[in-house]
Amino acid sequence: MKKPTKKKPATKTPAEVMSAKETYQNRMRKLAPQHRLTAKLASTVDRFGHLVEEVTAWKNSGDLVGIAKAAFAGIEEFADAVAALPAGFIVERTRKSAVSNLVAGMRVNIREKHGETYDGIVDGADRVKLEVLGTRKGRVVCKTASGETIILPRGHVEIAATPAKKAAA
Repeated sequence: MKKPTKKKPATKTPAEVMSAKETYQNRMRKLAPQHRLTAKLASTVDRFGHLVEEVTAWKNSGDLVGIAKAAFAGIEEFADAVAALPAGFIVERTRKSAVSNLVAGMRVNIREKHGETYDGIVDGADRVKLEVLGTRKGRVVCKTASGETIILPRGHVEIAATPAKKAAA
């Protein structure tokens, strides 16, 4: 009589793993912001609690135990504050970039810190006073002084200072 052979556990293909990840991300995106934050904070509190226990067990931890416990108390307090938000809470976000209100016809400059990126593409004189032709999906379509059309990331441009703004600065 033959011995029954053990079946190997089915391994997931990379596509299955990726689809599971996308499903998780989509589920999290569908949650209200306070519920998403509550779920993430619950796991953070749990993980950080284990770290505090670990540090507490060290004989030579010194001040680390006090610091870890204070940090853990702060995380718990934050989690409680998020849990106390009303069900109809609506998040009001601010844009990171001050150039979010660009409209066609405005003048912009390429930011100084991104100047090197455009060496050989846009001359020094063409990096200032670019005319905005339009904006799409985080990009700004600009026309240079020499008449070339270029597409730049919004974060790489800043609104050109007018003479009145320069005098005030």
